[in-house]
Amino acid sequence: TIIGSKKELTSLTLRHLYEGVTIQPRILHLDPVCLIGFRGNSSLEKNRLPELWKIFRFRVEEIQNRKEGIHAYGVCEVNPDFDLCLFGVQTESNHFIGAEVSSVGEIPEGMELKNLPGGKYAVFTHKGKLDTLSMTYDYIWGTWVLCSGYELDLRDDFEYYNERFLGPDQASSELEICIPVK
Repeated sequence: TIIGSKKELTSLTLRHLYEGVTIQPRILHLDPVCLIGFRGNSSLEKNRLPELWKIFRFRVEEIQNRKEGIHAYGVCEVNPDFDLCLFGVQTESNHFIGAEVSSVGEIPEGMELKNLPGGKYAVFTHKGKLDTLSMTYDYIWGTWVLCSGYELDLRDDFEYYNERFLGPDQASSELEICIPVK
């Protein structure tokens, strides 16, 4: 299981906690968002997310009425029947990769519409290359969720990419990770 699991505290982990993630997230009420994009399954063991992002980047220009600027989302869709405490490296989960739209036009072939509900979220900032993203999630799910005093809400959690995300291999890239709370 992932929830509450602790990794060995190494100098790399300590440096990431100091420089690569906001230890105390901002608690924000976010507005609903309308997305158009792709859905697929992935697990930590068989990560298919890079493939989904590659398809999305190749086809994003087909999406009509995209919000001006960069507004991309990587959504981990909640399964209300799943016990989060049983989540492990082989657990398959549904993901939606999409762009925010100001209004729904014609949906390109092979893409879908997804409405992300608004609500209260704990918003973390991940700083650095994507190869350290797992350390950010290790902190969120292994420490913060257990110690925060907040109760998780059964809504999708997501990553938000805007102009601060400079690419997967850029040390100065930033993205937001939004965890639904009550």
